[in-house]
Amino acid sequence: MPLTSISISATAQFQESSTCGTQLAAGAVCTISVQFAPTQVGAISGTLTISDALRTQTVALSGTGLAPPAFIANPTSLTFTNQQPGVPSTPQTLTITNSGGASMANIGFQITGAAAASYSLAATTCGALLASGTSCTVQIVFTPGATGAIAATLAISSSTFGVTAISVPLNGSGQLASGLATNPSQLTFPVVAAGQSSTAQAVTVTNSSNYAISSVTVAAAAPFSITQNTCTGAMAAGANCTASVVFQPGAGGSASGALTVTSASVGAPATVALSGTGFDFAVSVSGPSSLTVARGQQATYTMVISPSGTSGAFTFTCGTLPSNALCFFNPTTESLGAGVQGNVAVQISTANGSQVRAERPLFWRSLPLACGLILLPFAVRRRRRVFLPVLLAAILTIGVTSCASSGGGGGSSGQGGGSGTPTGTYTIPVNVTSTGITHSFSVTLTVD
Repeated sequence: MPLTSISISATAQFQESSTCGTQLAAGAVCTISVQFAPTQVGAISGTLTISDALRTQTVALSGTGLAPPAFIANPTSLTFTNQQPGVPSTPQTLTITNSGGASMANIGFQITGAAAASYSLAATTCGALLASGTSCTVQIVFTPGATGAIAATLAISSSTFGVTAISVPLNGSGQLASGLATNPSQLTFPVVAAGQSSTAQAVTVTNSSNYAISSVTVAAAAPFSITQNTCTGAMAAGANCTASVVFQPGAGGSASGALTVTSASVGAPATVALSGTGFDFAVSVSGPSSLTVARGQQATYTMVISPSGTSGAFTFTCGTLPSNALCFFNPTTESLGAGVQGNVAVQISTANGSQVRAERPLFWRSLPLACGLILLPFAVRRRRRVFLPVLLAAILTIGVTSCASSGGGGGSSGQGGGSGTPTGTYTIPVNVTSTGITHSFSVTLTVD
């Protein structure tokens, strides 16, 4: 008896196919095939249903869904730091794991990117098949072809259908062990007064390597500083630049430091030793700085000079003085070694009324001498023998008297007439100068 109205179906995640059609003759045979196509991971059950005009039959179906093969890379990126250009690095190992539930075949590696040539595959344990849950390794070597940052990508793939390729970033930096040269290797500055600047001295920096280097910087710490610096940015192989250094001491004494040249492309900085000597001095009064004298007397103060850093030659002046007063120093100048104190007497003399004489103007002092010279020709003509000796003697006497009336003296003097130094209290500045530095202090003088 034939079967009619044949119907065959399977539940979700199972797919059926058959040769039965809708009718099957008596004694005939047909086949039904079932394919498991899971859409989830884990145990899955279903039913195959076969029905005809007379009855319905079922077949239980079951299967387990597995995760598809997939790559996991550990670590997720590789970084190579400060590798000498042209020198291969130590290999770094990357572990590849099949995290899926099925095997994958023919694991492949490819390095891509503009700097791909700086990276290479050293060795791998990944064969023709990578089973589920197993791992293999690959080693990468970095051989930089330049200095600076160098990046590429490692692509990992499989020939198994449905396996997604992954990418692993490769990062490295090429850095020279050395490559910066300086000329000269040290700078010595002459003595410079505190608060002043020396003449600039130049240093030439050369890229002595066969590679371009980047981010060149030059620095120096106080009391040294950089001027006229052309050493900025990148330098081609064999190129040079210059930087000038000045010495600006803030105090007396020896100073040392270094000019440092650095680059991200070079591991070891280049240095230039710097040295210089600053000069300064302190000045003060030993003993009283305020004195009282009667008119016509002298006040003496003791000034103490203390040089630092190096020796110095010192000169002295007084500022504004009272009328008809004079300022003297003993000694008039002084030379002192570093750290050696020197004492100088500051003497301010005053005048009373009898000591001060108003000078006549130059015209009146010169008038007698001029008159004598006018009469000289007449004496020569008329009575040469009698008048000439007498007239010459008179002229010489007048000249000497005129010269003597002009007077003389040393030190600083105050302005005034013939009434002597006025009574009162005066503040008198005293200035000390050496090596371009002037320090001042004041003394107080009271004239009774």
